[in-house]
Amino acid sequence: MALNGNSKPMYQPWNEEEFNADIHVRSMTPIQRWIYRTLLLQCFFHTTRPYLPADDGLLWKLAGCENKKQWDKNKADVLAMFSEIEQDGQVLLSNKRVLEDWNRLQEKREIGRSSAQKRWDGNRYPLGSHDTPNASEVELSEVKGSEEKKPWSAPKLVNLKKVLPVLCLKLLKHKAEPTDWWKTEIQELADAFGSGKVAEAFEMWASTRQGEIVNKPVSEFLRTATGYLEGSFGQAQPEIDQLLARLYESGGQAFAGKAKATVVRLVNEYGIPDVESAYKEFITNKDEHDMKYAVRDFAEGGAVAIILAQRRRKQESAAVEAVMADNRKEMERLAEEEQTKVFEQEQLEAGEIVEAFDFGG
Repeated sequence: MALNGNSKPMYQPWNEEEFNADIHVRSMTPIQRWIYRTLLLQCFFHTTRPYLPADDGLLWKLAGCENKKQWDKNKADVLAMFSEIEQDGQVLLSNKRVLEDWNRLQEKREIGRSSAQKRWDGNRYPLGSHDTPNASEVELSEVKGSEEKKPWSAPKLVNLKKVLPVLCLKLLKHKAEPTDWWKTEIQELADAFGSGKVAEAFEMWASTRQGEIVNKPVSEFLRTATGYLEGSFGQAQPEIDQLLARLYESGGQAFAGKAKATVVRLVNEYGIPDVESAYKEFITNKDEHDMKYAVRDFAEGGAVAIILAQRRRKQESAAVEAVMADNRKEMERLAEEEQTKVFEQEQLEAGEIVEAFDFGG
């Protein structure tokens, strides 16, 4: 069942090993594989999600083909991986594995909705059990001039050794690495900024990594923690400002707050050209309604999927070009050999003709 309105998944599950193990995939040409891969990714983020429109005029564009001729040449093997269904009078293309992944995510989404409210209500973090606060358990500041406290001020003590593993599970769906690996550095941050601010910075950081596989979340956080705590993370360099301006010109939507921080992280990880190219592809064929949520959806999962897909397409295209280049070199070598043989034969025949003449009379 497709999501309604602006609802979109934050990420798409992907198992590269299973994809390559499929006998039908292995029988495809490199071009057909990247077309198929790209369409599977589009199933999660196109307006007909989790299906695709059964329309050649759209499919060749969604597949990233250079032109419709390339699509027509390869579509038979690709479309064999989909089955047609009818929904609300519209013919759509369905893929069994995509639907299984989609339904699992919807179940998790429903569970997450109920637990999210609980997370934001009342005390959000377990309290420390010590009589005297230490560097990892400090009293959070109150809002000046008001009895009302910020959400982070709800508990007076924050035990980071308990809080960070909880946030890892809730936000990243992954266990934190052993406490001994990071407790010293976290304590140093708590000494400098306060445990509440460290917890707040970690949640902010984790919110930009949702949907990704982060094997050592606390260690990853520590690499950029100071920037979050000092409020400097996401303050763009001139080239980032220029990129954000170009993205705004492309889609008419501004990247701000968490979305802006995500763009900075993506640039650090993948580079400006890949991020810009991915956004342009992401907003292709989006209508006015979808564009309202384009920035959020791009930052929350669409970006990485498209960047990886584009890189795979480039790699597979480069592999095809390399094979073609080798073929051209081989043909040139054979042509040179043939020309050499012809030249040698002509020289031999010319010598025999000369010897045939008797110049002595």
